[in-house]
Amino acid sequence: MPETNNRRASIMQQLQQGGTVQVTRLATDLGVTEMTIRRDLAALEKKGLLARFHGGAVLPQAMVQDLSFQAKLRARQDEKARIAAAAAAMVHDGATIALAAGTTVAALARALAGKSNLTVVTNAVNIAWELTRNPSIHLVITGGRVRERSYAMVGPTAEQALRELAVDIAFVGVNGISPEFGFTTPNQEEAQVHRLMLHRARRAVILSDSSKFGRVAFARIASAQEVHTLITDNLAPAPVVEALRQDGVDLITV
Repeated sequence: MPETNNRRASIMQQLQQGGTVQVTRLATDLGVTEMTIRRDLAALEKKGLLARFHGGAVLPQAMVQDLSFQAKLRARQDEKARIAAAAAAMVHDGATIALAAGTTVAALARALAGKSNLTVVTNAVNIAWELTRNPSIHLVITGGRVRERSYAMVGPTAEQALRELAVDIAFVGVNGISPEFGFTTPNQEEAQVHRLMLHRARRAVILSDSSKFGRVAFARIASAQEVHTLITDNLAPAPVVEALRQDGVDLITV
C-alpha cells in the first residue's frame, strides 16, 4: 500500500506540473505496467482529483469545453492584444499569411492595420469582415460551412481551398496546450482545417494566452514537432514552457 500511495502521489505531482499525464509515459517513468497506471488513474478519478480520457488524464478543470465566440472574446483581452502585436511584428509588407478562426487571431487581424500589400487567407467570417476595410490587403476566403460558435468555415470546401495554396506564415489559435497531446481544440472539423493551414505555411505559428497551458481539448490540431513558434504571455507555466522548448518550439513571451 505505501508503494501504491507513493506512485499515485507521483502521478499527481506530474499532473500538477504539466496539466496532463499520459499512461504510456507514466508506466515507463514509474516502472509499472500500463494496466497498473490505469487502475491508479481510476482510483484518483473517483476521489475527484483528475479526469480521465483515452490514453491519459488531466486536472478536473483542464478539459476544454466548446465555448461561444462571444464568451471567449471577453477573456484575457490585454494578453491577446500583446500577443497580437508581437505576431504583427513578424509580418513584413508584401507577405502572404493565413489567419485561422479564433479571438486571439482576430486581435492580430486588427493589429495588421498599417501593413501594406498583404495577401491574407482566412477561414474566419469575422476576420474576413475586419479585413475588407483595409484596401491594401488582398483577401482570400476559404469558403465552407460556418460554425456558429467560432465563426470558422470548415468542411471539404475549406480544406480543398487550403490544399491549393501556400503561405509564408500561418497564425492559428488553440484551446489547449500540452507537451503530451500538443495543440488542441474542441471541434474535429475545425482542427482539420487549422492543421492544413499550418501545413501549408513555411512558418507555423500558434497564438495563445497562458490560460490554455496544461489543458486538453478533444481534437488535436498539431503536435509540438509540427509548430515552429508559439507566442504567449509571460504567465505561462514554466514546466510546460520548458517541455515545449525541448520539443523544438520557439517560444516568444510578451
